[in-house]
Amino acid sequence: MRYVIYGLPCAGKDYLLSRMPFLQHIKGSEWLNTQSDNRFRELSKEEQDDLRRQFIRYVNGIGTGNVIVDGHYAFPEGDGYRQAFTDSDGDCYDVFVYLDTPMDIIHERIQSSDKNAIYSHLTISELQAWRDHEVSELFGEVLRRGKEFILLDNDVESIIRFMKGLADGSVLTAPQVSRMNADKVINAASGKRRIVLSDGDKTLTVEDLTKSVSIPEELKVHKAFQGDRYTTYQFWKVRQPYASLNDLDDRYAPALSNVHFDKSILDDLSKVDGLKVIVTAGLEDLWSKAAVLSGVMDMAVGSKANGLDNMSQLGKAYLCRYLKDAGFEVIALGDNMVDYYMLMEANKGYVIAHVKKNASLQNTVQAGTKLKQPAYNQIKFEGVEEVDSIHEDIE
Repeated sequence: MRYVIYGLPCAGKDYLLSRMPFLQHIKGSEWLNTQSDNRFRELSKEEQDDLRRQFIRYVNGIGTGNVIVDGHYAFPEGDGYRQAFTDSDGDCYDVFVYLDTPMDIIHERIQSSDKNAIYSHLTISELQAWRDHEVSELFGEVLRRGKEFILLDNDVESIIRFMKGLADGSVLTAPQVSRMNADKVINAASGKRRIVLSDGDKTLTVEDLTKSVSIPEELKVHKAFQGDRYTTYQFWKVRQPYASLNDLDDRYAPALSNVHFDKSILDDLSKVDGLKVIVTAGLEDLWSKAAVLSGVMDMAVGSKANGLDNMSQLGKAYLCRYLKDAGFEVIALGDNMVDYYMLMEANKGYVIAHVKKNASLQNTVQAGTKLKQPAYNQIKFEGVEEVDSIHEDIE
């Protein structure tokens, strides 16, 4: 596979790449400077873009193997940003990685960097705005193309183990996981042409069932999802503690015996003609048991306890996309930002609010959305159209 890694100046990409001998590192900036006699920054935008396209042709000509390129997405210019990313970049790479180093660390490093002195005047808030622009725009480009997007933190040892797993194929990307699960769902459809994809935790249940499974406190990975990071890396990271436990079935039992399903949602879905699938970023084997207990849902797909197959934010969206491409009508339900792009991909998507209403999703849908919500749900998202029931709305 071909990887590209982005990040702000002084994010630490060079050090990180030096710790990954299992990936062939191609220095993009070095190649561009060599080809332009070290005058790359002096070239016009058109000349720079043309040279970048030549570089992509060079990368595409390398052949098989795992190759990683360090790149730049955009640069501050005036009141906005000048984009370095081209369509050729988007078409070339399979996995797009962003090293999301804390802004205070980047700011401190830039102050003592001769190479990046040009950015020394930027404040932490201006660096944050630059980062937010890059992550948002890059995520959109990747989503449109159906590829993998990874947000990394500054936990170097975990990053190396994760990236090695991607490189040797033991850890699957979002498109790979979604293709595999789409095949499972299609095989289970048995002639049905409508599929309901519903999140599990706090959509079908009152509580977060996955978090209800007891694991030792010292094994918990805290704050992995902070900042709405819901990529394959985050789910791989939080699954690692489960992989070390050999008594998961025993740990599942108390959580399942105390699960509280949202009876209104289940009653509504029971009247929908179609295959009903729980799509969870939580544990698939736990939710497969919960599907049986629900009496309504037919099956579950999600993350494996060993952390090798993970249903991420993009994974949910691509599963929905693949099923639509296969000719199915897809109805989707969810309660937070992990589900949002799945809901937007669906023929019809429904948000389900709960007591601890997801603030990020509220802000997103309030800005305008095609999504709807059932009127019988006691808690509502503001700015979202209400329908009497899901089953009546889709008929």
